[in-house]
Amino acid sequence: RQVLTDALKESHLSIRDLEGLIAVPSLQEKNFMEAHYQATSLGLFSSCVEEDRPFRCKTIDTGGAGPVSAVLEAQRMIQHEGLECVAIVAADCVGSMDSTAFLDKADEIFVKHGNLPSPAIPNGYDRVTEYQMKTFGLTRDQLRMVVCLQSFHAGKHRDSLFFQKEQGKIYTSLEEVQEAPS
Repeated sequence: RQVLTDALKESHLSIRDLEGLIAVPSLQEKNFMEAHYQATSLGLFSSCVEEDRPFRCKTIDTGGAGPVSAVLEAQRMIQHEGLECVAIVAADCVGSMDSTAFLDKADEIFVKHGNLPSPAIPNGYDRVTEYQMKTFGLTRDQLRMVVCLQSFHAGKHRDSLFFQKEQGKIYTSLEEVQEAPS
């Protein structure tokens, strides 16, 4: 809640300016229809009823593609549904679960019901990456830039380790990613 409020404030907006909310739940979230849960806890439904204005919310759960899927859906809501202000609320459970528990949770779904070997997440990413590289010419540096962009955005969150770095650089550079051990 605080992160959303801070982001809106930084954008010179308030919670009442929201016309749409997209939630990307983590593996640890137990809420049914996360976007509706978040909108209710933020008082968005009641304020929209009081002010007689529309409000839309959507939960998107596409695994690791959730953040990208959410951005594309927000763009669609603005372009095709006529909304002017849509927020995306996303959670990342990797930071709050140890690696073994996270991989085990994913294996419960993908290894038992799919055709990926354990650990499913790295094997799944490898399969998709190889396809993208062979089919579309995606390069390793383009993949490395994802780390740079994520660290830049993480630097906007006051509890982030990137935010707490010394003044100046608050992101990981492409050179740092290239030099990191595989």
